[in-house]
Amino acid sequence: MRARRQPEKLTGWYTPLPLRKGLSPRSSAPNYEAYHLDAATHADDDAYWYSISMNRENYYAQPSDITMLHNGGWYDI
Repeated sequence: MRARRQPEKLTGWYTPLPLRKGLSPRSSAPNYEAYHLDAATHADDDAYWYSISMNRENYYAQPSDITMLHNGGWYDI
């Protein structure tokens, strides 16, 4: 008879808190770690989430100053 699976102890999930730079699983990639820590340490409705890189929908009405070239062929849809 197989042994039943033991329930996971959730206290292990909270031991690395508070989040600190250099102690996360992403510490080998500092750029990714910084991005993850920024997102994890900001509140749900913080000004951080309203920047153009995080919430582009709020900026759709603003004109863009990027030059674009649209090219199409004779048989393109």
